[in-house]
Amino acid sequence: MTCRDKATLLILGGVLAAALGAAWVPGRTLFARDLTYLFHPMNVWTAENLQAGRMPLWNPFVSGGVSWLGQPQTGVFYPGNLFFWLFPFVGGLKLFHGAHFFVSALGGYLWARSAGGTRSKALAAGLLWSLNGFWRSRAEFPPLLAALAWTPWMGLLVGRGAVALSLVGGLAVAAGYWPQVVWSGVLVLAAAGARRAAAAWRAVPLAAGLGAAALAPGVDLALRSARAAGGLGAAAGSHAFSPANELGLLWPWASAMKDAAFTGEKFYWLGCFFIGIAGAWIAVRAFLRSPVRARLALGGLFVFGAILVLGEGTPLFPFLRDHVPPFGWVRNPGQFSFWMTGTALVLATIGPGRPRRPFGTLLAAAVGVELLVVGAGMSPTIGAAYFHRAPAWLKTVQAGEGRLFLTPRAVGDMRAVGNSAADAWDHLREKGLSLTTLPYHVRNVNPLGFSLNSAATENLLSDLYGAPSLREAAPLLDRLDARWVASPGPLEGPGLRLAREGPWRLYAREAHPVASDGALRRTSEIWDPGWTAWSGGKRRRTVNDGGLLSIELDRGDPEPRLLFRPRAFRAGLAAAVLSWAALAAWGLGCL
Repeated sequence: MTCRDKATLLILGGVLAAALGAAWVPGRTLFARDLTYLFHPMNVWTAENLQAGRMPLWNPFVSGGVSWLGQPQTGVFYPGNLFFWLFPFVGGLKLFHGAHFFVSALGGYLWARSAGGTRSKALAAGLLWSLNGFWRSRAEFPPLLAALAWTPWMGLLVGRGAVALSLVGGLAVAAGYWPQVVWSGVLVLAAAGARRAAAAWRAVPLAAGLGAAALAPGVDLALRSARAAGGLGAAAGSHAFSPANELGLLWPWASAMKDAAFTGEKFYWLGCFFIGIAGAWIAVRAFLRSPVRARLALGGLFVFGAILVLGEGTPLFPFLRDHVPPFGWVRNPGQFSFWMTGTALVLATIGPGRPRRPFGTLLAAAVGVELLVVGAGMSPTIGAAYFHRAPAWLKTVQAGEGRLFLTPRAVGDMRAVGNSAADAWDHLREKGLSLTTLPYHVRNVNPLGFSLNSAATENLLSDLYGAPSLREAAPLLDRLDARWVASPGPLEGPGLRLAREGPWRLYAREAHPVASDGALRRTSEIWDPGWTAWSGGKRRRTVNDGGLLSIELDRGDPEPRLLFRPRAFRAGLAAAVLSWAALAAWGLGCL
């Protein structure tokens, strides 16, 4: 790399810093919906366990209890999450975003240079691979952003050795958003050509092996999940685009988004995939000069994505959803706009054409200025103190015992955040609730955004939510040891006592222990085949008792001791150790 390349990368880093600068202001932090009730508690709870020397195998604080390694987005084995494990959440989030946006930009820059592009073309490619709308609007989903960041590196390394490609693929798998790894792989293979694509398949086994410690328990849970059982139903086709929304590739205000365009709230991110007019001009120019094979492969993938984003508006997506299982797991067809953005990025990076000076320099500047101006409001921030506050009523629950149950109306109210960071702050302060404290401080029985619950757990929670009243839900709440109930409105039910008044009423609930049935010892733990029970020095049989764990004991047996280990964890860990050892041996051999 020449000195001029290094100087160009400094310019690239400066533009990235300017684009993300609002979230780097001291005392402020990026604010977006899923960061609040999902990724903040997820990363904090994982960090607390790892810092204490414990492997977070089972989290009893979410949905009554979940296999933590089975939730792919926890990213326990992803090196990029060290920012969250070593630093407080706000600081870790700043470093995570800065690192991954730069990794993506650097990958795009190097890919363009390796294809013979000029420094100005590579600069434009680096900016497009980091500041396009699809990447920027996914900042609230760290696992998804991480998988996106490694995409240009996959393209760079195809045909340059299976081992290096395996390493990048393994990192993307470990990041935890596996559908994006698949979509990125399809894009890279379409760009690679038949010969290089065939060679790239050799990297898949090693990449899967490197990420196997997370992949194996995740696949095991996925196969037993509500999604595998068709739990998404009609939701699999929600949030589709209209044909007019596809103009959002050029200009974001044509996208499927809310009026408050750049707040990070609600479903804005589903429809954001712009690359700008200057970026689109580079891509179209390269497409017209590309060989027929490249035009067929990349143009075909672009059209395929453009049809899929229409969802139920065409027969293609419903057919794929009903007959090709992976498509049935996709909650919103708008995600396939990645193939529209991605093919344009590939063409702008490695497509034919070397603009002469000074036109190439002016074109790179136009790309940077347009992305900065259009995305100027795409880093909504909020006071960093938001992620550290716990209201008094929540502290009351933390000091008590048993689980907390949020009524269905309370869950809806909890997620009804305003259209801007300021509105959301006022809304949450009015309710006296900080979303971020709930999942990792309070043992609750509510689904709070985790996509992979087992089908048995989803059925149990559906029964709980489907009860006509709290009185009808009482037997199940007893079994779950739910001793607190929070609701925006007044409640009536057996054994309820108002413990705290406020915008959210907190009720203490008298729980009645569920008697065991003969030799069957009933517990309040959520069932998972990873549970083992030991009593009297012997392993006892565990039973799925309506979605909850029960244990078969002999008469007179002492209280059983429960242990949890994800069913496929040992096999996945062994595969990961062998894969990393093979990678290390290859590296030593090269040295």
